[in-house]
Amino acid sequence: MERLIFPSLAKPEKTGYMWIKDGWDVSWRFDRHRDTLIDNACWFDTYGDGMVQHSHEAPLARSEALDYVASLASALVANHSEDALACVEHNWPHPKQQIGRDLIVFAQGLRYKEDKRRYYNKCDRKVSAAESKRHDKRWDEVPSWADGSIKSVLALVNAEFNKPLETYGLVLWIDEVFRDTVGSRGTYWDLACHTGMVADTDSSDLDQQDREVAYAGNLINAYHVVDGFISGYRTHKYAVRSWECLQNNYCRNKLGIGVEKDEEAVA
Repeated sequence: MERLIFPSLAKPEKTGYMWIKDGWDVSWRFDRHRDTLIDNACWFDTYGDGMVQHSHEAPLARSEALDYVASLASALVANHSEDALACVEHNWPHPKQQIGRDLIVFAQGLRYKEDKRRYYNKCDRKVSAAESKRHDKRWDEVPSWADGSIKSVLALVNAEFNKPLETYGLVLWIDEVFRDTVGSRGTYWDLACHTGMVADTDSSDLDQQDREVAYAGNLINAYHVVDGFISGYRTHKYAVRSWECLQNNYCRNKLGIGVEKDEEAVA
């Protein structure tokens, strides 16, 4: 399956969504703008004709994040076949595999000091005040905004995550590490604001505040539904791959166990 097609929950009578397995297949036709939610996410018009596509697929803006991710979650609940999961898993964000916990902890500990110029090395996880580091390209100066916050850590480690949905996954991973290490976390609304998926407003309107909290809470729940399905699929895939290696390197050679018989163990 190269494309997973599903209806919009908010606009089922006129809008269809799709997740394209390889976003590069369509991204060349789009303006690769940072506002695009992720290269794999597209929408199209149905004009009330069921799920018949009546327009070219178009990139999805970050402002449509909640409806898209919630609709994708609903689609996977209804159809979590191996084909559907493999299609989404191919490019679904996986920040835990790309940004290590130790790097997040290191970035969280960086603090700017007005009276001392300091430098840090992300690869070696080291900090130094030695002037010799100033022109060493392996070292960067600790910026004035480094305060140990989630926003600060995001800026320090965010080297590859340049699309809002990818950045959102990274923000949730940073938040998880913060809960485990410093015992604090950001609010759902703050986490969404860090990615620019919502406007960072300071409204005194209580109804507006309630809507903001509801939006952010729904977004994180929708993301966790999809991520849960994809994480489970990845775990199962790695288990199958490890079992195949075990069969080839141990069971067959040492114990004489037949491969065909034991394939049922991971079915």
